[in-house]
Amino acid sequence: MNIKNLRKRKGLTQKQLAEMCDLSESMISNLESGKKLPSFETLLKLAEALECSTSDIIDNKKIPITEGDGQNLLDLSQLNEEQRKLIEDVLRLNPQQRSAVLSVTESFLSNK
Repeated sequence: MNIKNLRKRKGLTQKQLAEMCDLSESMISNLESGKKLPSFETLLKLAEALECSTSDIIDNKKIPITEGDGQNLLDLSQLNEEQRKLIEDVLRLNPQQRSAVLSVTESFLSNK
């Protein structure tokens, strides 16, 4: 993960980034060291605070796709740029919006 490099490029301390993301300083430290993976909610907060894309943070490798501990990961290296952007955009939606997108997608797929 590139959190540390992105944070330093913005001239932020771990404490400042933690405050911006409503996280603990120890959580930022754990994320930077790779001891923990961010939930997608945390990933989005980090991207907003660091003014970058989620892909910039995670090296375009793996992204958490469930809320919570980030145990379900999607390997972004297997996707093209359009697919990565689509996933990143969907993850930015709130749960109700994601549900609506899923309904529309399922409707399109069932009407092939």
